[in-house]
Amino acid sequence: MRTADEASRAARLIGIDYSDALTGFQFRGRHGTAILQGIVVATEYAEAVEAVVEAMHDERARLEEERRSLFALKMWKRFLLSLRVKQRVDAYIVEGEDEADEGNQEEELVDDGKGMESEEYDDDDFGGGGFFPE
Repeated sequence: MRTADEASRAARLIGIDYSDALTGFQFRGRHGTAILQGIVVATEYAEAVEAVVEAMHDERARLEEERRSLFALKMWKRFLLSLRVKQRVDAYIVEGEDEADEGNQEEELVDDGKGMESEEYDDDDFGGGGFFPE
């Protein structure tokens, strides 16, 4: 909202007399339009109008912060609900899944650091090179 609108609204709110301030003209072709920016008030009411305008700004900022806070809370609620759904889905026991997991745990490979030099890969059992002897 523009400052002129805020100032006139503040003056109406506290019930003091004011007038729109004519600051210039804007010409388009032969048609001139008055430019109204701000208001004119008595000097004894100037501080009151400024205080009300400042309070309006503070209230708008508070409402904006409250709106952002509610949005953040909604997002956290959605996140936590999604986590609950994931936990519930992960807790389901699928038939046959546990048996496959137990088999995989027994076949877990352990790296002994020897690599292809270990007894597991000894070529002497096969006659060299993987071919069958005659």
